[in-house]
This record gives sequence, structure tokens and C-alpha cells, in this order.
Amino acid sequence: MALTATTKRLIPVGPSGPRSLERLRSWRKCPQFFAYRYLEGMDFAAAKNPLVRGTLIHQGLAHHAIQVKIRREGGDPDEFYDPLTAMALRAHEQRHLWGEYTEWILDRCQKVIHAFMEEDGPLGERHLRDVDILHVEQVFSFQVGPHTYDQKPDLVVRSRVTGKIHQWDHKSHAHPTLASFKRYATDIKFVALGWWGERLWGKDYGGPVIFSVGITEPYQFVCKPSEAVPFMIQQFPQMCLDAEQEIAMYASEDRAPRNYPKTAHEEVCFGSYGACDAREICRWGNPPAAAEVNLVEMLTAKGREG
Repeated sequence: MALTATTKRLIPVGPSGPRSLERLRSWRKCPQFFAYRYLEGMDFAAAKNPLVRGTLIHQGLAHHAIQVKIRREGGDPDEFYDPLTAMALRAHEQRHLWGEYTEWILDRCQKVIHAFMEEDGPLGERHLRDVDILHVEQVFSFQVGPHTYDQKPDLVVRSRVTGKIHQWDHKSHAHPTLASFKRYATDIKFVALGWWGERLWGKDYGGPVIFSVGITEPYQFVCKPSEAVPFMIQQFPQMCLDAEQEIAMYASEDRAPRNYPKTAHEEVCFGSYGACDAREICRWGNPPAAAEVNLVEMLTAKGREG
């Protein structure tokens, strides 16, 4: 698409920056992956279908929510790009990473978001009618011991029914179901939301909410509070301090980044999105070109056959 100069705003979606909890998530996932990413500075921006789709769905929902918020407050929603244009702009920015996925996934995701935008469509603004939108992609900072972290909920809303404040986390699934939500509750991302949410809003806080968008027709959504994890919320500060202590310990050893502990577990090396981005580096060290890898594997296979 042709891009022209404009004063409209594009909301930055994605991680909240270098103080994001993604550091600790990466450490707990695999210290070797952490070292590749944060010590060697490798950029694992692989064009995996679910990740590309998630970025575009987040972009569209953010712009939809901010325009609804501004209209309700009597402002000019055109301060921001409309959701479909915002998604196209994000796809244009990432085309060099996403390659062949870009146009197909963009078209598919735009159809989903369009269903949310139409007042008389299958979804309309029904998912936002019972809430007041307080913040859209707003970074919140909090302190754990000597460490400062940033976290960016997709939305912060106040329920018009209960008066409680919730952080919404957007997900996308082929067919959203309540059963698919259980995996998220004990992730440090959701535990953190519960911890600082309680401290910031006190008795007005209602906990994090998962908002899952269905990306296949008929388009549907499921909006449900994340499962309660009071014991993990209580232990959240210690979880952070333990991880930071371990990271500092290995740094003090002056250990080579390629020699950090490897989790080496099938559910880590191959997760729900496919192979870990660093898997080939763990296999080969400095990964050879694809043709060389294929040749090595072919010769290895022939050796086994012989």
C-alpha cells in the first residue's frame, strides 16, 4: 500500500520494552534461549502464523478500542488510524520479516476486526458495551525489591455492572473455548497483572480478564476472568527475585553465552507455536546455511542406513 505523510497515530502494540517481564519468562523457559536473546542480542522475529496473526489482531483491537473510547468522551476518533488501516500499516512495517505470510494473514485478520467494527455486524461493539475503557496499551511500572518492571495490558476497563477494574489480555484462537484459557492463569504475565493490580486499585480491582477472538467464521469471542491464583500472586515477588538472582549469578561467572544451561525438553524445544526459534543454533552452534544443513542430515541418514 502507498504511504503518505499524516498526523494520525499508530498505537505501538507488543512488548513493553527492556524492563518487560519477557526477560524472566525467557529465563524460566530456557537459560540458553535467554542468553541468545539478551546477551548475544539475537532478534528472534520468525514469521510464525500465530505470532503474525496475534500482532495484527492486537493492532486492530487496540485501534477499535481507542476510537470507541474517544467517541464516548466526545473527542475526535480520527486522531488515530482506523483499525483496518492500522493493521495494514503494521503489516507493511513487518513485511521484511513476515514475507509470504503478510497479505494472506492481513486479509484474514482484517475480516475478523471488521466484524467487531460493524454496529449491525455479527459482533458490533457488543464486547465493549458493559465496560468503560480506561486505558489502551498503557504501560504500567511496578517495583519488586530493587527491580523495576513494565507491563502493558491490552486494555484496562471498569465494568459497568460490578464497578470492578480489570486488565484485558487479547488472544486469538481458531475456535475460542473456555477450556483453552486454563493454560494462561499461572503464566508469570498473568500472575504479575494480579499482583500489581491488587496494589494499584485495591478493593476496586477485579482481576485480569482473557478476551479471545475467534478467527474463523462465524466470528465469535469469549471474554472470561483468568482463573484465580492467589498463592502464586502471593509468591510473585519471590519468583522475580529468584530469577534475577540466578541471572546475576551466571553473569558473575563470566560464562560464555553459548554455554548457558539448556532446558533440552521436548515441550520447550517444540512448543505450541512449533520449534523454538533458537533450536537450530542449539543443534549446530553457529547454524550453517540451509543447504549445508540438509547435506549434513542427508549424509547422517545415509550413515545410519549403512
